Amino acid sequence: MDDNVGADMTGNVGGSSSLTLSFNYDGNNQGGRTPGTDAAITVVGIGLNTGQYVKATGTISRSTANSVSLVAALERNYANA
Repeated sequence: MDDNVGADMTGNVGGSSSLTLSFNYDGNNQGGRTPGTDAAITVVGIGLNTGQYVKATGTISRSTANSVSLVAALERNYANA
């Protein structure tokens, strides 16, 4: 999904508790979405040393307070060497 300037919505949390992104609610029509309507999203988190891969679904609505929570289990099998 693209942000409000047409770039992919990506980011690195890097130990922070949150990540802020922007979205063109009234102009984005990716995937056949009707602009000006709520957008279904899937958010993916990829841990490096201690967090497992995790994903969650959510909805971007006309709000400045949309949030999706990602809680990954402790990675016990993979060494990022």
